[in-house]
Amino acid sequence: MKKLTAVAFLSMLAFGMLVNPAISGEAPNQGQLLNMYEKLDSQVVEIRAQMKRGELNSRHIQDLIEHRNPFLLKKEESVRAENTFPLKVNYDLSVESLVAHGKYDWKNDNITSKNFPTTRKGTAELDIILVHLDRDVSTEEAIKELDKLGLRPAELQELLAFGAKYPDEQRKYPIVALGSVWRSLDVRLVPYLWSGGDRRVLYLHWFVSDWHAFCRFAGVRK
Repeated sequence: MKKLTAVAFLSMLAFGMLVNPAISGEAPNQGQLLNMYEKLDSQVVEIRAQMKRGELNSRHIQDLIEHRNPFLLKKEESVRAENTFPLKVNYDLSVESLVAHGKYDWKNDNITSKNFPTTRKGTAELDIILVHLDRDVSTEEAIKELDKLGLRPAELQELLAFGAKYPDEQRKYPIVALGSVWRSLDVRLVPYLWSGGDRRVLYLHWFVSDWHAFCRFAGVRK
């Protein structure tokens, strides 16, 4: 669908909805029609501008025509190719070995095999999907959002394998693995990758704390 055609069609559709008595309940008078036209004209200008900026496209227009909300986040768009990272994970390696392989500039010394055991065995080829919720969220909220996308939270061993294979990703944003939790006394902590200046670091963060909007949550398909 060409942009001009899409705008014209949407204009006619909107105008028809405004003046159709079956939709609005009664036919508008001349003054109401003029007011509707002025509003519609400004909306068409805005639609053109949004299409030029790439904020609207033919799919959005088609969704509107078919009475769907074009701005609802779709599952297939949330797990985009650019957010998907193929990975091979060896669960038989110790956490200490995985940390050493990642060559981090600093790590929390509590990130050990003793504190983060796994029941998984052998090796697995999987995709790590980095999900950006773009808002501050609690840990529980983040896990629920991952579940809606058909993902489970990544575990520490998967996060460490990711950090070793894609070392520059953590320089862009914090990458959180909510699938592994260490309880120290009454405090629960989860691992995440981040950077401090030019240094790549491996942190622990409180499970009950909120996560900033720029965080990425590492997920694995169920």
